[in-house]
Amino acid sequence: MQRPDKKLAPSMPDESPLMYAAKRIAREVAGDGSTVSQGNRPEMFWVEGPRQLQGIPRMLVFIETQAAEDFQNATPSQQAVMIERLRVSLVRTWSDASEHTGSELPLHIDPETLQ
Repeated sequence: MQRPDKKLAPSMPDESPLMYAAKRIAREVAGDGSTVSQGNRPEMFWVEGPRQLQGIPRMLVFIETQAAEDFQNATPSQQAVMIERLRVSLVRTWSDASEHTGSELPLHIDPETLQ
């Protein structure tokens, strides 16, 4: 007899180190009262800020597989540079999201974003 758990779909893979870093930075950038939640794909997440008079600021972050692999294969010094570039992108997009509340601004993290 086959175990029932063998028929279930596999769970989502672990987050990449880049995804983990992006979520951590997004929480810092969005500030207190913000929410970071998983998207409907493994390397995607939402950031929602506290409600404002005009609406709720929202940002959807996608991390491309190649960017995650490049980050994982980079040296620690290269990763530090990539993290700073990621931070700049997140700050810019969150600033735009805060100005355009009620819309969902996407941020695609690709290899070019990190270079």
